[in-house]
Amino acid sequence: FEGCHLPHLYIGMEYLRTSGWVVAEQFFNHALTLSPSDPLIFNELGVVNFYSQNYERACEFFELALPRNNMYLESHEATLYNLGHARRKLRQYSLAIDCYEKALSVSPRNASVYAALGFTYQLLRQPEQAIEYYHKALAFKPDHTFATEMLQRALEEFAQALTTTLDEFPPLARTDADNTMDDDDTPLNTTAEDLMIVGSNLSPVMGISSANSSSSSAGARVLGDSVSARVSL
Repeated sequence: FEGCHLPHLYIGMEYLRTSGWVVAEQFFNHALTLSPSDPLIFNELGVVNFYSQNYERACEFFELALPRNNMYLESHEATLYNLGHARRKLRQYSLAIDCYEKALSVSPRNASVYAALGFTYQLLRQPEQAIEYYHKALAFKPDHTFATEMLQRALEEFAQALTTTLDEFPPLARTDADNTMDDDDTPLNTTAEDLMIVGSNLSPVMGISSANSSSSSAGARVLGDSVSARVSL
């Protein structure tokens, strides 16, 4: 349709899905000239820049999309999630956490947002908080591969930190209560299972395979006639 931006937008999305970042960006930019206020275009341009590792530019596009798509909750949540990833890549961890928490306020049962929060806290060397969020992710999506793998790593980090902390304490003098124990009594070993914290998906538009992965494929969530692409951890 002459003057309609949607064909250019959807063609760009197809190139985005097949990792054709450069061509996708060209179609998105042309769509933007035809419809300069469509938040979906800004989101897609943010995704292109994210996968081009231009994270600051990605943040700019996601920020432009947010005030324009706040009437469409699912699309708004996807953009918040994407912005959180871009902030995390820039090591702006507090801003990333804020974005993820806002995304949860829109979609409180989204396992991938909980997993993203867990990963961010793990990068902050706070494994206890990471464990809690990974458990919440798995409560909503038990087969969430990324949360499962990273939970095991967080448990190992937490156990190691706990052991290091205990090693810093000097030995305690025996008390009368201690003397009532049999000489062969030994303290129980703390296992990973003991350290698990009971907690509570973005339904990922893109799969998450590893902590440091920068997936080259894009997925999408359908919202009416629109589709919002989302980036991966």
